Amino acid sequence: MNTERMPPNNLEAERWFLAGLIHDNKNIDECPLETEDFYNSMNADIYKAIKAIAKKNKVTFEVLASGLKSNPKLYNYFIDLDINCPEHNAKYHYGKIKNAAVRRKQIELAYKIFNDAHQEASDTESTIDELKAVMEKSKTGDATGIVQASELFADIDSLYDKGLQPGLSTGWLHFDQYYTVKPGHITVITGIPSHGKSTWNTNLVTNLAKKHYWKFAVFSPENYPMQRYCAHIAQIYSDKPFGRGNNERISQVELEPIKYWIDEHFVFIVPRSDEMRIDNLIHKATICVLKHGVKGIVFDPWNEIDHSRPQGLSETEYISKCLSKLRFFARTYDVHVWLIAHPTKMLKRLDGSYPVPTPYDISGSAHFRNKADNCLTVWRDLSNPGGNTRIYVQKIRFHEVGKIGDCEFAYNIPTQSYSVIV
Repeated sequence: MNTERMPPNNLEAERWFLAGLIHDNKNIDECPLETEDFYNSMNADIYKAIKAIAKKNKVTFEVLASGLKSNPKLYNYFIDLDINCPEHNAKYHYGKIKNAAVRRKQIELAYKIFNDAHQEASDTESTIDELKAVMEKSKTGDATGIVQASELFADIDSLYDKGLQPGLSTGWLHFDQYYTVKPGHITVITGIPSHGKSTWNTNLVTNLAKKHYWKFAVFSPENYPMQRYCAHIAQIYSDKPFGRGNNERISQVELEPIKYWIDEHFVFIVPRSDEMRIDNLIHKATICVLKHGVKGIVFDPWNEIDHSRPQGLSETEYISKCLSKLRFFARTYDVHVWLIAHPTKMLKRLDGSYPVPTPYDISGSAHFRNKADNCLTVWRDLSNPGGNTRIYVQKIRFHEVGKIGDCEFAYNIPTQSYSVIV
């Protein structure tokens, strides 16, 4: 990826746009893009190759692959994209790419204005005029809060052609029938302390980074220092223990590329003690999106956030406002947010085990269930240290994302990793 570019981006749209061009060549002329509209420079190079081939021949997956063989790096990237698939609506993804490109251009120009002003550059006014022109040209429903139905026609056509699409695979195929990951959604995860909420979520985001190349921002005070969290990621990534023990651990040679992989896919929000309020955390998360291109944010746990609230505002009202801010943030920046929250103290059952908490059991408010898109509970029988973990999916707002149900996971103690029991 071209790391010099400013986010936002929509890499999924770039991928499926290229697929749509290959499977229906008429879209090559009907959906023209500039190479700079692509965030990923290799996607831009593939697009240039498609345009060049189309001048003389019909573009097929095989013809394009053959044409790229002279550039082994680009050829291997193209094969890994795995876009030789059923037809995708190029026009739909074209709109997504153009939208991201326009927003990116606005941010790049605003950033240039800031730098020019700081350095007292003489051409600041021309940059301001350019930004005004871009904003005027791109006025849409997003800018005014009003959307005309005609602006949705491409999305409606795509929905008609393809149907409602699930989110991204969790990396656990059997579990995907219950829960997938959609950008713009909030998932609340609860569970009794020591049942493995944070550990399971770390496995999930590591899977998403490996499988879908997502980048994450993690706020997790309970896992400080963050090098400990990185060691956990390394274990999951390599399927080997990080520390010394009876099992073969990650070697020093293996650790080096893993460290760089973690750096490529994770950033950490580590605020000062006076920056722990929800508004400050959302502000830092926004910086992570704009500066680092993150697609997923983890807030773990809710009770480590500073919840000082204005006098006269009830706890229920305060939680409602906080969750609304998180939801607006997720939808605005098209990222997925995971919020991990402890339930209230629960009474043991007659057999000594704890019942399965629900989102309504989270301390403070029923809004945790009401405002979340998805709600998961991590539960295990603490009387059986070697027992399995069960993930209960207790709310799914949109049926294409998953369904209510539960799934059993085996926990590998040396690597702190999970695998689905089918």
